[in-house]
Amino acid sequence: YESLTNQCLKISRRYCLIQSAVWGIDFAFPWFVVSALYESALMLVDHGVLQPKDFIWLYVYVFYTLGSTDAAYML
Repeated sequence: YESLTNQCLKISRRYCLIQSAVWGIDFAFPWFVVSALYESALMLVDHGVLQPKDFIWLYVYVFYTLGSTDAAYML
């Protein structure tokens, strides 16, 4: 399970870098900030400070908060 989770995180890391760069350039600066936080959290996972399951919940929370903020701004 840990190995599968770590592989998913590595794939997700590559995807997030590309996605956040596009979002940061095209739409809004906060996506770039989220990408930086995401990379910092991945470094903590790599060094064993943060567990992968905790990182996944952190990822969900950050994107839920950012999505809610964007939706409220659009209204």
